[in-house]
Amino acid sequence: MEESRAQGQPEAAATADRNGEAKTVFVGHRTLAAPAQVLGILAGGKPCAEAGAGAEVVVVLSHSPFLAEGSGQACDQGVLAAENLVVAVEAVRRQGAVYLHKGKVQRGELKVGATVQAQVNAVRRRLVQTHHSAIHLLHAALRRVLGAEIEQRGALAGPDRLRFEFATPRPLGEQEVARVEQVVNLWVLEGHPLGVETMPAEKARQIGALPFPGERYGEQVRVVGAPEIGFELCGGTHVSNTVEIGPFKIVGESEPEAGVRRIEAVAGLAVLDYLRAHEQITRVLSTQFQAPLAQLPERLGAVLSQAQRAISQVEGLKVALALARCEACLGEVEQYGQYRVLVADLGDTEPAALAAAAEGTLSKLSEGTVVLGSTPGADAVAFAVAFSPKAVGLGLNAGQFAAALAQLTGGGDTQGNAQIAQAGGRQPTRLKAALDLAFAKLYDTFNDT
Repeated sequence: MEESRAQGQPEAAATADRNGEAKTVFVGHRTLAAPAQVLGILAGGKPCAEAGAGAEVVVVLSHSPFLAEGSGQACDQGVLAAENLVVAVEAVRRQGAVYLHKGKVQRGELKVGATVQAQVNAVRRRLVQTHHSAIHLLHAALRRVLGAEIEQRGALAGPDRLRFEFATPRPLGEQEVARVEQVVNLWVLEGHPLGVETMPAEKARQIGALPFPGERYGEQVRVVGAPEIGFELCGGTHVSNTVEIGPFKIVGESEPEAGVRRIEAVAGLAVLDYLRAHEQITRVLSTQFQAPLAQLPERLGAVLSQAQRAISQVEGLKVALALARCEACLGEVEQYGQYRVLVADLGDTEPAALAAAAEGTLSKLSEGTVVLGSTPGADAVAFAVAFSPKAVGLGLNAGQFAAALAQLTGGGDTQGNAQIAQAGGRQPTRLKAALDLAFAKLYDTFNDT
């Protein structure tokens, strides 16, 4: 908002401040093109008197129609031109009273003291200011729908979309989002003139102009808005009438941090780009699924149901395969009194199937323990541990047991309880050692009973 405060002051006519230091006069609120003297050039981070074609430069001008970044609005782009000279301006930022124009010399030679024509890209400016004005309408609509207590936290208007962030303790419901969007579009269609006026700060407070929270302002401030919508302090550029914004569409609503919501939207010509992108997606889907557009939702629903059934079947087969592998290992079960113990390597069985196999096999052993290990990936180890209630009564704990095995294989993440638990590791070469340790611990436990 520093940009807003600075641009909220009446435009000066000098190019030096009271100390005689360089100063750029911003004229971008009234024109997109202006003659300017080159006050300074930086190339490679160092001051220089001139720069030739191909040089990347930062240029200080006496006057500038380029809006700098920092007002919640993307900076202008454009060119600096003179006879046999073209400098493409890619970014503009402000440092104190000086505007820094970053770009590249495309043709000719740029010299300190030369006069150039500074020309803003009018199309980009129009697209950006459309989104910037739409932000003000969005803010007002949110206050109308959600309540005046919402607090703006940030905003950015670019040529292709806008985003607005505000503090609120809850997410927006679908109906609230639709209502906000509707309010903005109604204001657009009603064609409200957006006034821009520099006035005393006290007068701005009297008409209810909203400041940006936490910012400090001078005695003179720049106010933008309309009586039917509301007023805000702002130093950016705007459309003159809401009808110029065109259609407004909210395209996203998220939570970038706790207690803060972010709304993303498009307006004007950007809505067409948004619709074209989605139209292309639907055309591709329509072709791939061999269904007319109107039947696409039904077709996609049927395909999704088929996929879900197939996934369930595959998962069931994985569990059945794991149980079959356990069946093949039942001949290795060790008997210690009333307790039966199975410790086995089930190859590449996936964790979910491994856990199901451990629980299913334990039910066949009645009283005892099942410890299974596998290597489902090149750098992955899985463990599943299942203990009967009586085994737990001896002091065994499946969660702690699985955690100890995982730590031995470079892991440690464990989930489960005293009877059934899973864990994972990252060193498959350590699996055999872990299973040997498991058997030794169980042998000691049951031989002591």
